[in-house]
This record gives sequence, structure tokens and C-alpha cells, in this order.
Amino acid sequence: MRRTIRRVEVRSTDGSAGVVERGSWDVRDCVREQPWLPNGPIPLQVNWTADGFRRQATLTTGRDAVS
Repeated sequence: MRRTIRRVEVRSTDGSAGVVERGSWDVRDCVREQPWLPNGPIPLQVNWTADGFRRQATLTTGRDAVS
């Protein structure tokens, strides 16, 4: 039986603070945007953020994609 993975769990880690954010993204969003994410970063669902942490920018656009 073949298992399909639909969501990938992610976490952002700071060297001194440890894990500062947890979330997930949908694999189908990534596949639709192939080959090079022409519309920018795929949506990230943030489930938890450490107190005081604020995402500064995305790696691909420099804009705050997660508000």
C-alpha cells in the first residue's frame, strides 16, 4: 500500500533561543508551483511561535509572508 504525504512539518531554530516557530506546508502547493515557485513562497501554516519571536522576512522575497 502506497502512503501519500500531504503536509510537511517544519520548525525554525535560532542558535541561541532554540526552536522559535513550528508549522507546516502542503506538498500539493509546492508541486503546483513547480519548477521554480514563480508566484513566490508557498503558504506556511504557523502552529506555534515562541514569545517575542517575529519572522523578519522570507528567504525568497524579503517580504513578511506570515502575518
